[in-house]
Amino acid sequence: MVTQCAGDSVNAPDRSALFTCHSGIYASDGTKLVDGGGFTGLTWDQSLVYAATSHEILLFDPSSWEQAGTLAGDLHEIHQILWHDGVLYIANTGRNCIETWDGGRWGRHSWGGVSHDADHINSIWFGAGSAWILESRHRNPDDPSRLRRCDMNLQSLEVIPVGPSVHNIYVESGARYILSSLDNGFMVDDRVMPVVKTVHHLRGLAREANRWYVGLTHYEPDRDRDCRRGDAGVLALDDDFCEAWRLNVPNAGPVYEVRATGDDLAHNRLPFPGNL
Repeated sequence: MVTQCAGDSVNAPDRSALFTCHSGIYASDGTKLVDGGGFTGLTWDQSLVYAATSHEILLFDPSSWEQAGTLAGDLHEIHQILWHDGVLYIANTGRNCIETWDGGRWGRHSWGGVSHDADHINSIWFGAGSAWILESRHRNPDDPSRLRRCDMNLQSLEVIPVGPSVHNIYVESGARYILSSLDNGFMVDDRVMPVVKTVHHLRGLAREANRWYVGLTHYEPDRDRDCRRGDAGVLALDDDFCEAWRLNVPNAGPVYEVRATGDDLAHNRLPFPGNL
């Protein structure tokens, strides 16, 4: 399934999204909001921004971007984080679980029976009546990646095999959208929808009305694929999956998360609580 578009857009990137990468937190017009940090996950509630590093979560004032606190626990190799219904959900990848913080206590939900990175849990999203957890399982090449559908209390209901090298999950009109770097685009249920022509690492998905956002990391052939290198970017697509605009930040390090600042259906639908 390939969408025929008129060509690459010449529109300028706007500030309708935020993204994290190794070198900081950026607005989608390329403005750096927070320097350094090696940031991975990003989410917010009605008053604070939460930004994860590999082992802790930093809290920021959304207007000044001054640090307002730190959450630290038994966290290791954090990927996506999500504030949902008064609880912070953390893909605690190195502990093979979803960690939760309700403002007073920690909780842990796991399904593999081990506390090391066996399943590479990297994404969580609530929607379509379920909680969805993506396990890319790249450390188990003979065992396919899988999507776990849970109830709202994270009790497992269904396990769905999916392709390798996958990040992010979002469901719309009954169809499951998962980013696949090997396919240069989306896996939509059992179909493939390429959205880039050259090889990128795709991670970070946001969805507003009439707009999709995809996080891009481009590695030159002579560069090592490590946690510090690569060009970071965001691709904005219209509802026909044609390019609206594209941002590229050279040598910013790999992209981990993209969040739209308005009614992001792939996030928690809370508007960004500060001014950009």
